[in-house]
Amino acid sequence: MIKKGILGGTFDPFHLGHLMLLRESMKALCLDAAIAEPNLVPYYRRQPALSNEERLEICRLSVSGIPGVQVSDREIRRDSYTSTCELLRELRSAEPETWPVFIIGMDSFLYLHKWVRGEEIPEYGNLAVIRRPGSQLRPEELPPELLRIYEKYRSPDNAVRGPAGQIFFLDTPEMDISATAIRNLLRKRDFTAAREFLAPAALARIREIMEERPGIWDEPS
Repeated sequence: MIKKGILGGTFDPFHLGHLMLLRESMKALCLDAAIAEPNLVPYYRRQPALSNEERLEICRLSVSGIPGVQVSDREIRRDSYTSTCELLRELRSAEPETWPVFIIGMDSFLYLHKWVRGEEIPEYGNLAVIRRPGSQLRPEELPPELLRIYEKYRSPDNAVRGPAGQIFFLDTPEMDISATAIRNLLRKRDFTAAREFLAPAALARIREIMEERPGIWDEPS
């Protein structure tokens, strides 16, 4: 059995906040590995400024040398968008020894019942929901569809007991950081400020990309 956390995202770019989520999830849930998995962005959504290959490369540079933290290109290599439910189902089939824990933010959890086959997701994998510092989940305020998911799968502790069927709610240290803010800093070429939020090797590669494509961050986020 391998307990594996999975953090999906556009990662445009991957930053230290993403890395913190992976490391804190590993620590809180005693995971064997934590995976950053760049999403394949559907054609009808705003496409990232960085290419698929660049997003993968910056993820890998950002986690290099950190024990247990890895990068997967499984989703980004696909020909078309695949729902989270289907991705977890495929993972369970391909890696029966893996107990996946899909990491999402509280803002995403509050819309879980509206995801494609959202109510089925905990049947194919576990979920780790990251609470923002100071935020509280109020079950009485949840819509009925989401309340059913919450009551059925909420875990009383942080012990991963199987490949699916648990939802964990985790607190993480406060870190005021967003990819939008980082893109704005890069647009202004404020690399000194951006250094606070990006791994040194990742920032160095981003600066190279900006030399190759000077207008990459010109479109406001």
